[in-house]
Amino acid sequence: MLVSLILAVALASAATPSPEVTPDPDQSGAGLREIGHVYSSGECTAIATRANSAISSAIRNDQTVTIIVQTLRSVDLDSSNRITKINGLRELEQYATDLRTSAENAKKQAVELRKIAKESSDPVRKAELKTFADALSGAIERQRHIGGEMQGMLARIAGRDSTADVYRTVEHRQDQSAPWSPADAEFQRPVYNKMATDEAKWLELQVPLISGDESKAADHVVGAVNGC
Repeated sequence: MLVSLILAVALASAATPSPEVTPDPDQSGAGLREIGHVYSSGECTAIATRANSAISSAIRNDQTVTIIVQTLRSVDLDSSNRITKINGLRELEQYATDLRTSAENAKKQAVELRKIAKESSDPVRKAELKTFADALSGAIERQRHIGGEMQGMLARIAGRDSTADVYRTVEHRQDQSAPWSPADAEFQRPVYNKMATDEAKWLELQVPLISGDESKAADHVVGAVNGC
């Protein structure tokens, strides 16, 4: 995201006063750069370490969200080929798990940044660092929620498949009548690709909200490393 680059540049310029630390011109604008490795105190080092970890996760999560949207629009979950369907579900599950795990780990770093802010003796850094951590945490929480929502969609698909399998098993038993009703015919309709497309549309609505949180974090990052 473009705001991620803005955040990266702000972090780098605020925390790297040494002229020896220069940006890599070959770096892509699509990714964040870490805070430079020149600090004036242990507190600044702690801020940079925690922030770098959270930022790295947030950027990786942004990329994962983009991949998930693309996959949701291209995967064929209604395929008559069982292998194709299973592979598509596994791919989405992996992305969802990675996204949620990464976001949960990043949230821990934001918690630590708030602790540093609370204990800081610099009033500017105290206020700005907390606002920065809150905003970045907001973006990360939205990413975590996307991972959870994706896992929920996959769980609904698995539940629907399990129910259909039970009905089919009973239907083929000679000693029982199949408990089918008109509503059960819904299990015969291909609906998973539509679910995936609807999910992709919802995810796309979350992207500007994540960008907004990242933009707010960028507005306060200089103050967050005030005096470093």
